[in-house]
Amino acid sequence: MDYKFIETLVIPAKNEDTKAKEKLIEEFKPFIISFSKRIFIDGYDPYDIQNECYLSLFKCLQKYDPDRHRFVGFATNCIKNSIFALIKRSKKRSSCEGFDALTFSGEIESIDNSKIDDELFLKVYKENVLKVVDYLEPLEKELFIFIFLKHNSISQYAKYKNVCYKTAFNRRARLCRKLNGYINKFS
Repeated sequence: MDYKFIETLVIPAKNEDTKAKEKLIEEFKPFIISFSKRIFIDGYDPYDIQNECYLSLFKCLQKYDPDRHRFVGFATNCIKNSIFALIKRSKKRSSCEGFDALTFSGEIESIDNSKIDDELFLKVYKENVLKVVDYLEPLEKELFIFIFLKHNSISQYAKYKNVCYKTAFNRRARLCRKLNGYINKFS
């Protein structure tokens, strides 16, 4: 950073000169990128942190008094303090706002695989469902029809076939792998 050059840019930038502001941004860009790479805030990516740094740069530009101190020191301290305050706020956030809020029931079915199943079904359907279904064994055809065509759940299939849920889940997983293999073979 060229400190003297930055000091010449501050007064015009403070008076809303856009070219001076752009040059000021270019001068602080290496510092902001370097600083934001070393910071982690939950829920923020590095670009969000950089934007927060630029926002605090413009805030300190408005608050800056050239008679009291140098702008570079004032701005770097202002940027660092605003990011550290952001870190403190993010630590104090409630645990019900992020990943800590997720609760699992312990059942395998609580994981929503329906979107994956539907996408797989649509792909199979587009690639000639009848051609693929002909390669399935009778038990697999029945499972395919019951789950994919009739839109029943795995637990309903387990009750229908009088098997445990885990067995039904494994059958569906094998069927999906087999269908995927046929799809790759035909495409």
